[in-house]
Amino acid sequence: PIFTALVQMVVGLKAWSPFVVNFFCTLALFALALDWAQKRLPAGLHPVWLTALALLMSPVLAIVATSAGYDICSLAIGFLVFRLWVAYAENRDPLVLQALLLGLVAFASVRYESIAALPFVGIGLLWLDRGTLWKKIRPETYLMLAAFLAPLLLQRILTWGQFENPAGVPAFAPQHFADHFPDFARAFFFHANSPYPIVLHWLGLVAIPVLVRRASQVVPVAYLFFLFVLLLSHHFGFASHPTQARLFLPLSFALSLAGLTLLARRQEWVEPRAALAGFFLLFFHHHAYAVRDPLMSQLTMTREVRYIRDFLQTASREDLFVYDRPGQITAMGHSALNWQEFQQRREALLEGVKNGLYQRIVFVDHSQKPELKEKAKVLREHMLAPENRLVIAELID
Repeated sequence: PIFTALVQMVVGLKAWSPFVVNFFCTLALFALALDWAQKRLPAGLHPVWLTALALLMSPVLAIVATSAGYDICSLAIGFLVFRLWVAYAENRDPLVLQALLLGLVAFASVRYESIAALPFVGIGLLWLDRGTLWKKIRPETYLMLAAFLAPLLLQRILTWGQFENPAGVPAFAPQHFADHFPDFARAFFFHANSPYPIVLHWLGLVAIPVLVRRASQVVPVAYLFFLFVLLLSHHFGFASHPTQARLFLPLSFALSLAGLTLLARRQEWVEPRAALAGFFLLFFHHHAYAVRDPLMSQLTMTREVRYIRDFLQTASREDLFVYDRPGQITAMGHSALNWQEFQQRREALLEGVKNGLYQRIVFVDHSQKPELKEKAKVLREHMLAPENRLVIAELID
C-alpha cells in the first residue's frame, strides 16, 4: 500500500497504480537474481542467461508479476533480506546488519505470515554473534525497530483467529497437511501442465542436502520449511488452486535458485550449451502456459471484473453503482456503494437522481436480488458459470 500510495502521489488515483508497483518490484527481483548469479555461480554454465530463463519460465511468477497483488513485492523484499543475511553471515559488517534489520521489518509488513521470519533470523543472528550482537546495533535502530514492529505485532494480536475457514473446519490442522500434500507433490513435481517449473523443482530438491552445509544456510531453509508446513496445514492449502498458487511462489522461487546453483556447481553433469538449449525449450513450454493463463481464467471473479470494466468504459461518471465490492468500481474512477448502504439510504439516493446529483443508479449483481427482477432494466447480462450470471441493470423506480 505504501508503494502504491507513492505512485498515486505522482499520477493520481489510478486503478493501474499497483501494476506500476509490481513492474518495479519485478525489475528489482530480476536485478537481484541476476546480480546473485553473476557473483555466486561459476561462469562456465552461462549463469546469468540460465537465471534469466529460469525466472521467465516460471508461469506462477509471470502471472503474479502481471497482477495487482502484493506477492511479487513480498518475494522481492524477501530475496533482498536473504541476500543481506548471506552478506552479513560472511563479513559481519554492522552496516549490513542495520540494512538486514530494516529489510526484515519491510518484509514482515507485506504479507501476514512474513512476520514469522523475525524469530528465525533473530536466532540465527544470536548464533552468529554470540554475546556481541547487541553492541553492533545502534540505539536509534532499536527505537526504529520498536516503532515499526509495534503496530505489526498489535495487529496480529488483535486479528488473531479471524480466518475465513468454514464453520466446523479448523483454520490450521495436521490433517489439512496430510490432505493437501498429494496435491502439492503433483503440482510441484509431477504435473507437466502445472503453473510451476517442475524440472527446476526437482533440481532444487536434490540441491538442498547437497548444498546446505554452513549454519548461515540453515536459517533460510528452516524458514522455507516452516512456510511449507504452514501453507499445507491451512484449511485451503491447495498448491494447484488458482487463488492459492501465489502463496507457494517463495517455495518455487527458492527451489529454482537452488536447482540453478546445483547445476552450476556440478558442471560435469551437463554440457553448458545443452543446458542453455534445454532451458530455452522449457521457457517456451512454460511461457505458453503463462500467456494462456488457465490458472486465473478459471476464476469467475476474474471474468466478472472484466465484464464490469468493459461496461464502465461506456458508463457516465455521474452514474452511481450498487455492488457488493464497491472498491473495485471506485478504483476505476466511478461512484459506488454496497447493497446494505443502498438500502439504508435508498430514499436520499433516489432524491439525488431526481435533483441531478446522479444520472442513474446501476445495479451490478447476480440475478437473485429482488430489485433486479422487479424494478430494474437489464442493460447487460453475462454468464459466469452454468448456474451463475452477472446482471448489470438500471434502476427504474
